[in-house]
Amino acid sequence: AVSEHEGLSTMEVSNAKGVSSSLSSRVAATRGARAEATLMMVPVLSMRAVLESVPSNVTLWLLMTDMQGHDFPAVSSAGRALRVAHYIQAEVWLRNRYEYAGTRNDFCNDHLPLMLSLGYVPLALVIDVRPQGAWGYSKCWPMKKCTLFNGGGQDSTASAQQFCRKQQAQDKTPS
Repeated sequence: AVSEHEGLSTMEVSNAKGVSSSLSSRVAATRGARAEATLMMVPVLSMRAVLESVPSNVTLWLLMTDMQGHDFPAVSSAGRALRVAHYIQAEVWLRNRYEYAGTRNDFCNDHLPLMLSLGYVPLALVIDVRPQGAWGYSKCWPMKKCTLFNGGGQDSTASAQQFCRKQQAQDKTPS
């Protein structure tokens, strides 16, 4: 496993043949019909250690993370070592809603500020809509994926920031 720390940790493994696993437990509301999880002790490497192990003669074009809620802790703990990757594609959450207990992984509050501070430019935010209307994005249904902003350069940064301001405004509006 890769996260923000090194050592040993308990990993929750669920679904057939362990195709779903996390260093955190799923919150009760998202368990659905999933099978009960098995706990395993696993070695954990820090994202910094992984990135610092990339030889200097190797170009790391794309770093993809899908760490079941641990994307932001892992990526943020790497600091400037993250810059070895030209592009980063991370699984993120919106509106501070999380599937895994004790995690922070919000696009607007966590990822975007970090990525901008490290000199990255947001290219797109694509959501995987599940189920219909999840997270309030019914306009994306029935498509499986929905692009909320897309671009590059200054326009893309402004689009991402505008998207986040709208999210934060919606969060403050009573339902």
